[in-house]
Amino acid sequence: MGGLGPIVAEHFGRSAMRQIEEKMLHAIRTGADWRSANTSVTWSYNSATCGGSCAVVRLHGNRIGIYQLGTGALTIEDGGGWRTSTTMSRLNALLDLVPCRCAVYQHKGEWRFQRSDWTSEPWEGGRVVESDAFSGQWNV
Repeated sequence: MGGLGPIVAEHFGRSAMRQIEEKMLHAIRTGADWRSANTSVTWSYNSATCGGSCAVVRLHGNRIGIYQLGTGALTIEDGGGWRTSTTMSRLNALLDLVPCRCAVYQHKGEWRFQRSDWTSEPWEGGRVVESDAFSGQWNV
C-alpha cells in the first residue's frame, strides 16, 4: 500500500488498497492505457475537454475520475450516482494521486467528503482537487 501501514491507513479512513487500484494508479502515473475487470484508465492527449493531457478513469463504463497531467488536478465523481463500496474504494485510491489527505466515506448511510483538517461535508456527487499556483496549497 505504499508508505502508510494498515493501522495508520485505517486511522485515515482507508483500508489496504486493492491490487486492481494499485494497477490503476500505476497506469495513471506511467501514462498507460489499462483495463482490468470493471475498471479502466484511458489517456487523452491534447484534449480540449481537460486542457491538455488527462487520464479518464471509469468503473463499469461510468466516469469516476479525471487526472490532468499538466496541473495535477483531480476530478472525482460517483459515476452518475452509483454509490457503492467499490466506487468509494476507487475514489479514495484516486485521492492518493494528490497530497490533499482527503477521503470519501460513509456515515449513517450518508456519503461524506473529508478534508485534511478533519472537517467534512455531504458528498455532492463530485469534487475537484487542485493546487493553488500561488500558495502551493491544495484546494478541495
